[in-house]
Amino acid sequence: MKKFNILMAGAIALFATSCEKDLDPALPQENPQEPVLTTGDITTVAGGVLAEGQTVINLEAYRAAGEIPVLNLPETNNLPEGAVVEYKVELANNEGFNNPVVLDTYIGETEETQNNYYVLADNWNAAHIQLFGKDPKAQTVYYRVPVYVNLDGTDFRYSSTTYYGLSGVKEETCMDNGVVIENAYYLMSSATGMTLADAQPFTQVYPGSPYDEPYFDAKVKVTEDVLQANGGQCKWMIAPQSSVDANSTNGVFGPVAGQETATEGQLTAESPAQGILSEAGKYLIHIDVWNNTFTVTKLEQPNVLYTPGDANGWDQLNSAWMTLDNGSYYCYAPFRGGFKLCENPNWDDNAANWGVDPEDPIKLMNGQEAGNIPVEEAGLYRLNVTYDSEADGLSTYEFISLDANKIGLIGGFAASGWNDDVFMAPELDDAGNLTGVWTAEATFAAGDEFKFRFDSAWTYNLGGDQKALTQDGANIKVAEAGTYTIKLFLLGGYAHFEMEKK
Repeated sequence: MKKFNILMAGAIALFATSCEKDLDPALPQENPQEPVLTTGDITTVAGGVLAEGQTVINLEAYRAAGEIPVLNLPETNNLPEGAVVEYKVELANNEGFNNPVVLDTYIGETEETQNNYYVLADNWNAAHIQLFGKDPKAQTVYYRVPVYVNLDGTDFRYSSTTYYGLSGVKEETCMDNGVVIENAYYLMSSATGMTLADAQPFTQVYPGSPYDEPYFDAKVKVTEDVLQANGGQCKWMIAPQSSVDANSTNGVFGPVAGQETATEGQLTAESPAQGILSEAGKYLIHIDVWNNTFTVTKLEQPNVLYTPGDANGWDQLNSAWMTLDNGSYYCYAPFRGGFKLCENPNWDDNAANWGVDPEDPIKLMNGQEAGNIPVEEAGLYRLNVTYDSEADGLSTYEFISLDANKIGLIGGFAASGWNDDVFMAPELDDAGNLTGVWTAEATFAAGDEFKFRFDSAWTYNLGGDQKALTQDGANIKVAEAGTYTIKLFLLGGYAHFEMEKK
């Protein structure tokens, strides 16, 4: 790595060299332009990865060198004595440059590099992770290059605050993280004959790229018959999608030797051991395929209920996921027509699908004889479902109607003051039905907190984990001041939200 020259003296403090996704933009100090140069006195020259001939930037190719060439020495006229030209590189995942990441540049000091500007490779990779996540697929990155003149230790923005020496768009891939994650995994177990053909699919816990959300769950029911037929043991292993497609056990993995009966441990594909369940019951197997770990939990009742129906295309994973709370379940979601309650993310197990009892429509029953749960009027509801531990099953359900136009943001930010709601606009499909998405715009100061609430009252509110909001959850803190677009999603997982700075 080349030593930094005077150009890095003030710049190094402006950018934290971090490889984490939460890398903060290092916005440069803006100073008024002194009347030392006129437009056209500095011509920025693209080089390295920003040259016109290179359309795809493979960040892995620059890992060993530790630096990425981006510009050549500029062409200058009338540059004052002692003044030097400095650059930043701004990267964004959108054409409007909302939430850009700013990278410092420096000039090489060897004879071969003294005419080139560089960016640290690790910094660029950290910026990529912040903008796009860890998925190795190519991403579209927008870039622009503001120009500065450093004179007597002070940086002046050349030309104007809206002038950029270069701008454009490239494709780029992140550095190889050494981890290969597939889009789907399957649970092989003695309960299904330990075959690939009958393996049960895992469900991704949170929506998104599996490289950023590498958590998967599968449930298995171990009966006394299964134990008796297999010498008192129900064995389990995990097959990635590639193994299922090839109908081959190559690539199948499981707990490391010595952890076969453990409730948590490490997974391996090298001479994999098989997990062992030795008691009858329902089990949740949770895997983290980034860190290759597992946990096994014996379930007294389902940890989640899915609500497939007319409002979500009768698709478990696209439905509202009901949260387990003190033995019962709840969710906030749009409903219409009819729906069912499912313990599994598919239709394979009729005993795990619940509907109304034809003889007593207030009660719930499972199996093919159960009818759809009717929704008298399409709209937004809180759905409550009770669980009967003695009967080991769902018991009754309750609808609470809510105003779809009165989901509000409330918090300590200026427009609310923990008193007034900033109402979110519901998204409708072409037929006028609620899609399960609500949107609002709000301006926050750093450290402001907020929550979501319904019908301008605290009776029903959501807070806590961004990926799985819960009733009466913790306040949500905003780290960086600014105006944000906030989207609340009540379908396609647990209630969750996204926020993007404008």
